[in-house]
Amino acid sequence: MTFKCLAAIAIVGMLTACGQSDSSDANGPVADPAVMQALNDPIMVDPDLSSRNEGAAAITIDSNNALPVLPPTPEAIAAARADAAEILGGVSMAVPKASDGATSLPDGASAADHLAIVPGGAMCAGRITSGAIWAARLPPELPVYPRGATMAAFGVDSGACHARVVRFVTPIPPAEVIAFYWTRATQARFKPERRQTTDNIDVLTGRNGNAAFDLRVRDGQGRDALTHVELATVFGG
Repeated sequence: MTFKCLAAIAIVGMLTACGQSDSSDANGPVADPAVMQALNDPIMVDPDLSSRNEGAAAITIDSNNALPVLPPTPEAIAAARADAAEILGGVSMAVPKASDGATSLPDGASAADHLAIVPGGAMCAGRITSGAIWAARLPPELPVYPRGATMAAFGVDSGACHARVVRFVTPIPPAEVIAFYWTRATQARFKPERRQTTDNIDVLTGRNGNAAFDLRVRDGQGRDALTHVELATVFGG
């Protein structure tokens, strides 16, 4: 057999192997959490980012430059509620009225500023980096509300620092979002507390051993029909 024939056979073999590999990958499950998040997030539009002006926002952190979400459909809202109920195991807990005295974040507060007020978070605040993958790496006890759209995410996993700060929006009303996290935190034995800042931001906090969180929730304040959420967590290594 000539050298040219052998070379042709080798090339055909390599192409066949590539084709089989591609087919296998296409049929297999998508395991990467960042990919799954991207697939589950609503479609985003508005390239000029006009609605991202945070000048009057009560909660503001550094942005990963995600785009605004399209208005959700009733079907999408129903699906989000169904997913939330499944996560909670069908449990619905009464949420107490918010008391006064929650720590306010200053105008223009960064993700590091938010993390610094969480017990155990100050030593990690200067080490966080940005990236949407951090939303997928939230502790399972406190995930992004089902089908919420992540707007910015920060985190660190290094030494004793295991921290996250995630900002997302959801069409679910603030009271339902608070109820979801209150129930989830109670189930995870965080003993949550509900307070309100002087600028009317609803705040849930909780601690369980060396794990702690600070959740801040507000409505769109007339800018949109979405609930804006910022969640900071610290989990000891």
